Amino acid sequence: MKEFSYIHVERYFAAEIKHDSIALIDDNMSLRVITTEEDFIYNKIVSNIEEIKVRKGKVITIITEGDDKLKEYLDEIIYVPKTLDILSPIINTIQLSYLCSS
Repeated sequence: MKEFSYIHVERYFAAEIKHDSIALIDDNMSLRVITTEEDFIYNKIVSNIEEIKVRKGKVITIITEGDDKLKEYLDEIIYVPKTLDILSPIINTIQLSYLCSS
């Protein structure tokens, strides 16, 4: 994304955001988050989204269809179908390419 948009972009794993970059989040920052129910760290990701919203960050997320637990925290939602764990990265990558092009 950095190379074709000329926008500074950083990538963090869900478990790392609270220990490093959380202090940099403010109302000018937009974060893209993959939050599919198949993910084994789903609860950590939910906790991170709550922390981001407390700091007034904008959350754009890829989420499994039917998962309404997070709606109140999300600014924009892209739904993906529920699938096998092994297929989830493929479906999420397709949606991420959509996010990068918009």
